Amino acid sequence: MSIIDMSAITAFAAYAVGTACPGPGIMSIVAISVESGRRAGLFQALGIMVGSQIWGLGAVSGLARLVSAYPGSPHIIELGAGLVLLWLGCKGMKLNFAMKRRATGIEPIPRTIGQMKVHFCRGLMINLINPKAVLVW
Repeated sequence: MSIIDMSAITAFAAYAVGTACPGPGIMSIVAISVESGRRAGLFQALGIMVGSQIWGLGAVSGLARLVSAYPGSPHIIELGAGLVLLWLGCKGMKLNFAMKRRATGIEPIPRTIGQMKVHFCRGLMINLINPKAVLVW
């Protein structure tokens, strides 16, 4: 087997593992779906899909070359990813309290268009600063 074949197999294996393991995007979709309903989870998933398409276009257009030209850019991505994980942790804690309030009938499930846009934008931002998405693409 040639070196090119081995590197292609290694790249495919890394992609397969990266796409098979759930990351912050899946966790946020589950949390939002439980907290705000199926429609909110769908809009968040749409935002994550659009973010994935942006990363795919970036990979095709040579974004890695641009990132390697500016040495500080991976640190900015890492900082953003850390903030997203912190935000997801806070959302998880809020989810626990929201489920308790909803069980008592205090809080209605939001279903306005403005809130769905917020869920879409959250999904988009989660994917754009997700380190796993960067590494897989």
